[in-house]
Amino acid sequence: MNLSKNIKKHHGVNLFSLLLVVALLMQITALAAAQSSPEISELANLPAGSYPSAVVYGPGQAYWVPQMNANAIRYFQNPPEQFQMDLTAPDSIPYDAVIGPDKAVWFTEKGNASIGRITPASSGIPITEMVEYPLEEDTADPTQLTLTHDGRLAFTQFTADKIGLMTTNGEQSEIVLPAGTRPLGIVNDQDGNLWYSGWGTRTLGMITPEGELSTIPTGETAFRPTELIRDQDGYLWVLLDNARRILRLDTRAGVISSHTIPAVLSSSFVDIALGVDGKIWLLGNESVGWFDHPLGQPQNFHELELNPRIFEGQGRAQLS
Repeated sequence: MNLSKNIKKHHGVNLFSLLLVVALLMQITALAAAQSSPEISELANLPAGSYPSAVVYGPGQAYWVPQMNANAIRYFQNPPEQFQMDLTAPDSIPYDAVIGPDKAVWFTEKGNASIGRITPASSGIPITEMVEYPLEEDTADPTQLTLTHDGRLAFTQFTADKIGLMTTNGEQSEIVLPAGTRPLGIVNDQDGNLWYSGWGTRTLGMITPEGELSTIPTGETAFRPTELIRDQDGYLWVLLDNARRILRLDTRAGVISSHTIPAVLSSSFVDIALGVDGKIWLLGNESVGWFDHPLGQPQNFHELELNPRIFEGQGRAQLS
């Protein structure tokens, strides 16, 4: 169902070929303390070919799902009763999403070089307004989003080699990175710094609240850093492209350690998340995996098969 809406629209632009894989909306059930017989069940059926790229739970007690190929944001409380909010600029390619400090849904538009904001009604799920804020460069390529400690949005600009910052009022600033950095993932640490993965330069970069920039080489020659998260102890965990290894960064000491994941089913991992159980969860091309990390290294790794496998080279996958 398409809803009427008030949209403030700006310019659009085409994008380079997409890199990652189609997202799955799924629930992992029966994960009791004893970890007995976990199962994967389907949460929602989305239109074929829509390429869902992220999933967040927020306003209206609803799930919000950018659809890259459908050029729309889909949302629902009850999965059989779904709604869709179309983007008016062609090939906007909505990619990542986050719930802002203003309780609105914020998302990146890779093809339209914009950041979008959806404000739900005060009660229920109908939409009141969607606003799109264009970035300074048509080829900025905004990719992934996070929140800063002072309540701003921070996002990577993959092609432009920049980190963008935006207030909830749409005021923008940016930090220029070394040429070829190709920033991808982004997260904040416990001290208020922003960290990003430099896919192009095989580095991890840090930006202080004052805007000072520094980088740490990953030491990798064959693999590139992609997604990253912060765990409950303040350490960062970083995925490597096309590898069964994961990096752990002590942000205060600046020390990186490398750990092999003993996966049998998946040859690589495309996303990472910190579970409410305190475990670190991995989304692989053929499995979902999880591990404990009490001593700063993966322990008790478990793996659950995904069938069919998700890595088909279309769209993007996210574990939330």
